[in-house]
Amino acid sequence: MALFTIDEVSLAFGEQTILKAADFSLETGERVCLIGRNGAGKTSLLKLITGELEPDHGEIQFTAGIQISQLDQA
Repeated sequence: MALFTIDEVSLAFGEQTILKAADFSLETGERVCLIGRNGAGKTSLLKLITGELEPDHGEIQFTAGIQISQLDQA
């Protein structure tokens, strides 16, 4: 069962495309590590998942009752 699903999500800041029709799901018990260069969109993806950003296109669906939390980097 997927905890959340990213379906056809696109995100851009001006001319800079961060995600283009991205699909992803995180299943119960899975672990994920985000690796990428500076400016690749790692933080933007996390902000989409936490609801701080809205996608330009597509949708993010969460399993009923799931709670997303984060610890800000200081």
